Amino acid sequence: MSIQEQSEAISLAAEPNLLDEVVCPHCWHKFPPDAILWRPASGGLSGDPVLGPGAPLCFLPSRFDLIGLALDINDRPCHTMVCPRCHLPVPRDLLFVEPSFVSIVGAPGSGKSYLIAAMTHTLRRRLPQNARLVFTDADAEANLILTENERTLFHNSDSAAPTYLRKTEVAGDETYNSVTIDGQRSLLPRPFLFSIRATPRHAAFDPSDPGLALILYDNAGESFTPGADTDQSPVTRHVTRSRAVIFVFDPTKDAAFRSRLPGDDPQVARLKDIHRQDVMLTEMAIRVRRLLNLSPGQRHSQPLIVLVGKHDIWRSLLGVDIGPAPLYFTDKNDRGVLSRIQCDSVSLAVRDLLLDLCPEIVATAESNWECVRYFPVSATGCSPTMQPDTGLLAVRPGDIKPAWTETALVWLLSRWRPDWIPEWRSQPTDNVVRPTRLRRSGHLLVADLPGGKTLEAPLDYAGCIVRAIRLGCDVWLTEPGGTA
Repeated sequence: MSIQEQSEAISLAAEPNLLDEVVCPHCWHKFPPDAILWRPASGGLSGDPVLGPGAPLCFLPSRFDLIGLALDINDRPCHTMVCPRCHLPVPRDLLFVEPSFVSIVGAPGSGKSYLIAAMTHTLRRRLPQNARLVFTDADAEANLILTENERTLFHNSDSAAPTYLRKTEVAGDETYNSVTIDGQRSLLPRPFLFSIRATPRHAAFDPSDPGLALILYDNAGESFTPGADTDQSPVTRHVTRSRAVIFVFDPTKDAAFRSRLPGDDPQVARLKDIHRQDVMLTEMAIRVRRLLNLSPGQRHSQPLIVLVGKHDIWRSLLGVDIGPAPLYFTDKNDRGVLSRIQCDSVSLAVRDLLLDLCPEIVATAESNWECVRYFPVSATGCSPTMQPDTGLLAVRPGDIKPAWTETALVWLLSRWRPDWIPEWRSQPTDNVVRPTRLRRSGHLLVADLPGGKTLEAPLDYAGCIVRAIRLGCDVWLTEPGGTA
């Protein structure tokens, strides 16, 4: 048997669970696994027609080594597989599991870079501790920018020295890839690529389970202004393919919110940039409708999570201590559980505040998405300081205490993999308030309560117990006379 025949026999025998179709995380092209190209290890031909004249020429291999790696023209094993359309790297995980895309959207300067760094840092630590899951990079090279941001904020050698993260640029080699597809130059967003798996200590551990491939997209806020997304620059079209969209709302950039915020915070006192963030949310909804060809009354079925950032500034407006993030470890079944009542109750409280200060955000969200949640979040847990020499806002790493940064993705994981993170629901007690009438009003569930009070909630709250913070009671959203 030749080296090629032997290696093919070994690799095929070792890879019985390949997907029939692979999805590129850069251009979203779908292709069979055997169509994947490889990047030469070194010393190969240059002049790739897609990546440019200085890039190595990607190729469809015909020879492999004994462990199934493609051999280049110099008989050197290659380690990077690439998409046959855009020639950008495809992690090996995506040959075995369909990717879960999540788009993160927000106004310029809303703090998305800080949020994503705090989110991934917290997930790396809390998922092993509280859920016996492991959260790792699927492609270390693709995640270099994010890894550096995590290092700057959370692994800095000088915890007292003020530091800051650079703003995500509209166009740049660090956040976008420029490629030529079908003779047309295109700008594609650089995704962050992660792998999530159960550890052997998890009750649902299965060594044959490929886990979950999580792909995060972070665009500059300017990319969501009207007219910014074109065929030559399809930088935001991942929102139509995402299993969820996270919209980061910055209260310091909203006029109504700013009027209620403490004036001594430098984000309020010194920065005066006001953004119509509902316009950005509307533009995103328009793009989703157009690209998915949704009818006028049809809403997008994937969840929208509205994260109201910088909670450390506006926490007093919510009127309640949100407590720690709602992921708890339980020794009973060796799994982390997500507190449904805490998630739903805090979401309702944030929704009520948004309805009071900027109802257009709630109206736009709920008229375009079937499932919406509202979570408070603080990437740093502290106010920045203005640096007199540069005029930039900076934070001291030693002061950073993120709050609820991981909640959005943990909530999504609980929906996608309930065997990993099941929901914990409160049981009704004698003190819980039951509606005198429960009815549907459009996209909402309306509970008429004793004393003439009412409570609005999303339709998927039906049957659950929720803490109505504004009303000061727990409400069981079931029909009058309902039983557990």
